[in-house]
Amino acid sequence: MSDKEAQATKNKARKWWADFQKKGEKQMLIEGVALGDGHSLYQGSRLIKKYPDVAYETLVKALPKSENWGNRASFIWLLDEVKDKRVHDFLRGECHGPDLDARVAAANCLTQRGDEEGFKTVLREWEELGKIKDFDSLWGKCGPSNIILALCRSGKLSAYQALAKDLKKRPVGWRMEVMQGLESYLDEIKP
Repeated sequence: MSDKEAQATKNKARKWWADFQKKGEKQMLIEGVALGDGHSLYQGSRLIKKYPDVAYETLVKALPKSENWGNRASFIWLLDEVKDKRVHDFLRGECHGPDLDARVAAANCLTQRGDEEGFKTVLREWEELGKIKDFDSLWGKCGPSNIILALCRSGKLSAYQALAKDLKKRPVGWRMEVMQGLESYLDEIKP
């Protein structure tokens, strides 16, 4: 790092510290979460612990800004930690949202809360995946794997029937994940 770059970094750190002292931790966390980027997740976690009164509104406002699919799903999991009555309804709405990974995250959160809508969403998403012809469009997404895992662990006959239907038409990797998911679930429930 050159002397010029080092000075620029020091100036940036001094500005940040001056803003922090002026605004306070709560406002700085709100502004950091509002960016909706990867750093926002850590700040959101801290906001939930220290300032739960503003956590729900702040996270919900940041969600549309999180353009990265992984961040959006992570924001959903983070939002599930907020102790607010509105979270449940928000999760139900997110089950119909724009991003596969976020829909699956919301569905898994609802399932953990005992809401049947979560299971219905995962089942619907598995059926929708069966209609996709361009599997490359899903490259890098966790949704398919999370859907398979949720269905395998559900313990429901309808889930197993859905997984079995047209399984031979699914990508080889997904077929392997179904077998591994079922094996894992069976190992968990063995007496």
